[in-house]
Amino acid sequence: MPDGRDWFKANWVFRQLAHDASLRFPDEAEMIEHLGVAQAIGSLNLRDMPTELCERTIEAMVEVIKTTEVGELPGWRSGDQDGREMYLTALSELAALLADQPAQT
Repeated sequence: MPDGRDWFKANWVFRQLAHDASLRFPDEAEMIEHLGVAQAIGSLNLRDMPTELCERTIEAMVEVIKTTEVGELPGWRSGDQDGREMYLTALSELAALLADQPAQT
């Protein structure tokens, strides 16, 4: 389970991450719904999710991060280089946090 550490970023960063996850995983309706609710309430609490959904959501976020970093997903607006750099930096921080989570048992 996630260890409870927080990742706070501007709302647009999470909205973009959620949008990119829905593009990359269009068949993951349950995950997309949870991401939508998280956008509405301003928080995604992985610890409150069922274990399987939590694992799928983490795997999806990691995949979105990797594919955005290599340019397979456009991520933030291509004409806004400063915004794109901020988005990529935020994703890198999230990737490090997710990689440091304890293994599921």
